[in-house]
Amino acid sequence: MTSSLPSRLLGRVVSMSTVSTVDRMNFSRVFQDCSALNAGKQAHARMILSGFIPTLYVTNCLIHMYIRCSDLVRAAAVFDVMPERDTVSWNAMIFGYAASGDMLTADSFFEMMPRRDVVSWNSMMSGYMKNGSFWDSVMTFARMRNLDPQDSSAYILLSNIYADAGMWKEVTKIRRSMRYKKLKKEPGCSWIEVKNEVHAFLAADKAHRKAKEIYETLNILIQGMVPCLKKTTLLEMMR
Repeated sequence: MTSSLPSRLLGRVVSMSTVSTVDRMNFSRVFQDCSALNAGKQAHARMILSGFIPTLYVTNCLIHMYIRCSDLVRAAAVFDVMPERDTVSWNAMIFGYAASGDMLTADSFFEMMPRRDVVSWNSMMSGYMKNGSFWDSVMTFARMRNLDPQDSSAYILLSNIYADAGMWKEVTKIRRSMRYKKLKKEPGCSWIEVKNEVHAFLAADKAHRKAKEIYETLNILIQGMVPCLKKTTLLEMMR
């Protein structure tokens, strides 16, 4: 588990015995935060024994949990019995198999997916690149470009593919094409949850209402003056 909160939630979930005591948010939170296969299997077993019928969101969280724990067999088993699936369900399976190096199975899910999106294409490109299938990555990009020519992420990924292959002229062409089409790389984003409120931050972001205090504190930390921080912490500033 990643923190004491998911551990407490797991204990609560495992102790549930009737449908009326099952909290959907408990299951989804445990599946989201669980990084240990045995713990995740316990929560999954309790969900089944309780008679709780999971929503699409909870089931997607369960699939992601098994993929995160590198158990693609159980992830596929959950996927196969889903009464309904969305793009999140399909993309999870494509990503899982592509990341594991099983591009044949990833491609099978990819071709069966009713409506592919940018995430689907990028997962395939990344998978091929990771497994050294250079031209498969390039051909996947060529197919994707017709789907969403304005998405910058695929261009960045293709540029990285060419760079890894030492094809710097092609890298330059991709960058020029992006400038010509006025495509920009999306800024990186991270987030933290404090007291059930999610705070999102972009790279060099100063839009947060506590931005001034946050940057001042970060500056102190960077300078190695941790002892000077008394009771004022990032978490307290976000309350």
